[in-house]
Amino acid sequence: MDFPSLTATGSGEEQDSHQSGKDERSFHRHASYQISKLEEMFKEYSHPDESRRLQLSEELGLEPRQVKFWFQNRRTKGKNISERMDNNALRIQNEKFRSENIVLRETLKGVLCLSCRRPTIREDHVPDHSIQQMKIENALLRQEDIPALDDLGFDAISNDDHLLPLPLSPVIITDPESDKALMIEIANTAMEELVRLLSSNDPFWFRSVVDGKFILQRATYEKIFHRGNHLKGPLARIESSKDSQIVNIEATQLVDMLLNSDKWVDLFSTIVTKAQTIHVFESGLSGSRDGALQLMDAHLHILSPLLPTREFVFLRYCKQVEEGMWVVVDVSCDSSSQYGATPTHTWRFPSGCLIQKISDGSCRVSWLEHVEVDEEIPIDHLFREVIRSKNPYGAEKWLFTLERTCERFSCSTTRENILAYDIEGVIEIPEGRRSVMRLGYRMLKSFFGTLDMSSNMDIPTDLTRLSNGIFRISARLSTEPGVAKGMIVSAAISFWLPLSPQNVFDFLKDGNKRTQWDALSYGNQMREIQRISNRDHPGNCTSIFKPLFPEGSNMLILQESYTDPLGSLVVFAPLDLSTLNFAMKGEDSSMFPLLPSGFSITGDGRSNVGNLGGSLVTIGYQILSCNPTETGQPEKDSIDAVTSLIASTVDKVKIALHCSNLD
Repeated sequence: MDFPSLTATGSGEEQDSHQSGKDERSFHRHASYQISKLEEMFKEYSHPDESRRLQLSEELGLEPRQVKFWFQNRRTKGKNISERMDNNALRIQNEKFRSENIVLRETLKGVLCLSCRRPTIREDHVPDHSIQQMKIENALLRQEDIPALDDLGFDAISNDDHLLPLPLSPVIITDPESDKALMIEIANTAMEELVRLLSSNDPFWFRSVVDGKFILQRATYEKIFHRGNHLKGPLARIESSKDSQIVNIEATQLVDMLLNSDKWVDLFSTIVTKAQTIHVFESGLSGSRDGALQLMDAHLHILSPLLPTREFVFLRYCKQVEEGMWVVVDVSCDSSSQYGATPTHTWRFPSGCLIQKISDGSCRVSWLEHVEVDEEIPIDHLFREVIRSKNPYGAEKWLFTLERTCERFSCSTTRENILAYDIEGVIEIPEGRRSVMRLGYRMLKSFFGTLDMSSNMDIPTDLTRLSNGIFRISARLSTEPGVAKGMIVSAAISFWLPLSPQNVFDFLKDGNKRTQWDALSYGNQMREIQRISNRDHPGNCTSIFKPLFPEGSNMLILQESYTDPLGSLVVFAPLDLSTLNFAMKGEDSSMFPLLPSGFSITGDGRSNVGNLGGSLVTIGYQILSCNPTETGQPEKDSIDAVTSLIASTVDKVKIALHCSNLD
């Protein structure tokens, strides 16, 4: 479903009267940076005095009376919005009372005598005064001009139940089966809240005048759903967003993948690093999964080891609301230590998606993210602006990731033709291309899991700052399939570059420029002997590079490039010729051990009018430590090697991009 657009008035336009022969009016639209500055001042001073108005007019190049009229219009607009929200809240409350009235009437009809088990009051014998009172109440309700539930966005949901607020106090799960009825009630309430927030804008959402994204009206939300902050820490804050996108995947297949923790990680491997299903309350109907309810645990992580991992314990509920339409909702709950410790710094308000089948192979996905986080450790200054102003965990990020992953899955399972950006080389059969694409995606997934160092053993080091970046090093003992076995040392560094993310990405993915930064090339030129595109954008592809010298080298480099409007990745791993040959022949490569390294690139969150901003770059490397010490620490040579490698790479990247003089 498309979200209806909101029309901005008041603060977006300025009326300038001009008296001439006729009473004509001209309209002047302010620039976005002027509106942004005016909005900032309005938050602090809704009634600025003359000196402040004069100062603003000089800063923004406006007439003092334009500034005066803007604040008058803005105050009027705020008053109208507040009144409209209050009216809508009262209407919804009246709808609730009407529903309760109906329920009480039905209950009165069904009361039975304890001795004879017959109705104490038949429908045709309801006391006259009760009927009269109900008629009066219903007449009053009709005079309130209450909108139908369809007008509030419930066109896809049956009107059998009225909306109930979730319990304000947390529900602690001790025995899943005994708590099953309560869990179903919580899930149904969360589902109705999610649909209401997704299906309607007014009175819950308004569009930002800066970027057009939806912003949740907190006061209205709390008034209607009776829900305040769950976390009480000094750094607690709430993130909320919604978006909609058409995705190339069967609706039923997407529902099944969301209800399978392993497949869910595969869908969102650049966001979800770990997930598990703790308990299944209901499996749902076969085929549709209608009514499926399960308790899950998930670790979310993005961009850099400098950012904390977010862990959630939540209920996931699936409801088929009509033919070809499903709702999948998540909502946090507390669980006992029997099912793992409940996170104390994250809370998931009703979030999730509404999936609507469009045709065979495609569906529209409307997504809402609504979480509360309490950063126990303040966010590093490098990423503070990105996290707080760009919301990299928001609905837009989930939908972009879903879209890219579905395109890749489609190419790696059904693709036979050669795309425009492909380079045909050493792979001769379609199944070989698909096998190499699957290997590349597994490499990408493994690299992003490496950036989440929350469960690793941190290695103490004095080099918290290295090459003007922020450095972290850790170790873990690897036993999982498809990964090199033993003690793995992981190191990562994040730093800022005064270049756009697109420029940095274009440089790093270019095989012709690889020798300028890659230690694995040993100074030798690399030739791209195969490129497999996984969508129309040339930046999304799997490539195989071979060094030109020495000619008899058996070492190849598999590279995965990934980009979307919110960020990019360049991930690579050295592989010997015999291993890669096995995949190129179409054989199963899922057990090949990989130890990928790579780059994560995103904007710095400081872009504005006339300024594209810079880039935040994270480099991650891994090496296998063959001989751990008696204390379980990796050997010093391994630590020194990965530290030297990462410092050298940063310096080479900065020199190549003419940024070596940065402080």
